[in-house]
Amino acid sequence: MISNEKDLLENEIINLLSSKNSRPYIFRTRLERVLERLLNYSEKNNLTLLRNKSLEVKSKLSYISDQSNQTSDGSLKSFVFLESDIKKLPNYLER
Repeated sequence: MISNEKDLLENEIINLLSSKNSRPYIFRTRLERVLERLLNYSEKNNLTLLRNKSLEVKSKLSYISDQSNQTSDGSLKSFVFLESDIKKLPNYLER
């Protein structure tokens, strides 16, 4: 069961990484949901590093304003800002 949950979380993160041109509200909502799931998973499995990284991304997200939300290529600025952090999240599922 735990590995299945881990696989689902990894898939959700992969889906997030493919949403750089989505609407700001959709991206933000999806990211918030994934972060909540990661926090729950980290608490159930005692994964402190995953919990800390999820909280760090959540904190950064709280400071982002999507008022001027796109770069010249159509990517969300919030996605560009958080992309490297999102890419690191699956690594913390392993620990």
